[in-house]
This record gives sequence, C-alpha cells and structure tokens, in this order.
Amino acid sequence: MNTFSFVAIIIISFWVLAKVAAASMFAPLGSVVAGMKRVSENRLPEKAGSARCGPLSPLENQWSILLSTLRENEEREISALRARVAGITGPGAETTRNEITAMIELKEKRLGKVMPRGGNEAVGSKSAAPDPVFMQPL
Repeated sequence: MNTFSFVAIIIISFWVLAKVAAASMFAPLGSVVAGMKRVSENRLPEKAGSARCGPLSPLENQWSILLSTLRENEEREISALRARVAGITGPGAETTRNEITAMIELKEKRLGKVMPRGGNEAVGSKSAAPDPVFMQPL
C-alpha cells in the first residue's frame, strides 16, 4: 500500500507541475492568439498581455508594440480625416463628407470608441462573410 501511495503522489506531482509549467509558458501565446482573433474581427484589443516572463514573452512584447503602433496610426488618421472634412467645399461636397464620416466611424469602431449608427457599413468595407479561399481552417 505504501508503494502505491508513493507512486500516486509522484504521478500527481508531475501532473500538477506540468499544468503549472504549461500555463506559465504558454499564457503569452494565448494572449497573442486572442488579440489576433480580435484583429481578424476588425477590432483592436484594448491592451496586449501582461508583464509575465517566459520563453514566449518577447513575442507578447512585440505584439503589444505592434498594437500600440496600430492604435496610434488609427487615431492620427481619424484626426486628419476630421480636419479635412470641415474644409471640403464645391460640387459633391456633401457626398464626400458623408463618405469620409463613414470612414471615421469605421476606424473609431475598430478602436472600440463608438458603436456604429444605424447599422450602415462604411464606404469600402467588406461583408462579414468568410473568404472561402484565404483563411481555411485546418
């Protein structure tokens, strides 16, 4: 009976150790994958990951840098579009203003700032139907 107990304790110890090690090693990878899913849904994640250390932490750090750069670029584009919308005059100005406003709303939606108004899609946006050729599940 002692031998059985000793073997059971060793097996349970290895199982718990494997769970803890796997969780700490692959948590950054899970964070990156979750962020990529949000990006594929055309929404930028609020923030990326945490300050964990591990073999995949550099990947998580680079993902965080990428997200912050994307967010800064989107915000800069939104500001530039807002500044240009006010200065549009001439024939077709109202249509152009509406198109640019729709692009601004799409970008803000991507950043998670506003909800879309009226359910209208912005100019140039694609439907949410999956592309049968591009991203095939394995």
